[in-house]
Amino acid sequence: MSYCVTQNGNVLYITTPVGRGQSGTDEGYGWCDTSSATSYFDYGPRFGDSGNWNPAVVVSQTSTVVKIARTTSDGLWTLTQNITQVASTSSAKVAMTLKNNSSEAKEAHIVRYVYATPDDVLFANYDGTQNSAFAWNSIGSGTHPFGLVLQNVGTSPFFGYNGFAQNTASPPNPCDYTANWTGGLATNINGSLVMVYVGTVPAHASKTLTMSYKGL
Repeated sequence: MSYCVTQNGNVLYITTPVGRGQSGTDEGYGWCDTSSATSYFDYGPRFGDSGNWNPAVVVSQTSTVVKIARTTSDGLWTLTQNITQVASTSSAKVAMTLKNNSSEAKEAHIVRYVYATPDDVLFANYDGTQNSAFAWNSIGSGTHPFGLVLQNVGTSPFFGYNGFAQNTASPPNPCDYTANWTGGLATNINGSLVMVYVGTVPAHASKTLTMSYKGL
């Protein structure tokens, strides 16, 4: 697997196996602070961010791991991401640590999104499970029988989490994240993938969500 990481922590141009592109420039993250119905997001170069961020800071970087921190402009939240290339499983692990900087507990709806284009094909099959969201072309479809899965890793710290497919290439609104849910298996669509987590972050505390990208 190969991919690029922007300074803001977007994982772009996922390729797996060699020569088989699974995504482009549309990948990212966001959450809804339900106490104020405020959305914070960054969905990459094409869709952009919500404009309520301070600049991202690259905390550390090696040949396989990059750590990026970013605080919202209102100072209420800090997101720290560790993005790791895992050669043994040909995957990219994304750990998102969301810290509540305020003095009150807050409920958040956190999303990770990717516009998946299996083997650079715009129309494919999309679906999700409790633990994952995935896009693929079947072995009988011709010359492009590959795919991509966005999957939760480990035990979620939140009571609510789910993977699902969208019937659009566009990213979700974190405060209305089910608006474009396919409702189940969708075939021959130009869709996208989402993992969502719903739960409470205590005051001056943080929760870490871990996901991975892997080929199908």
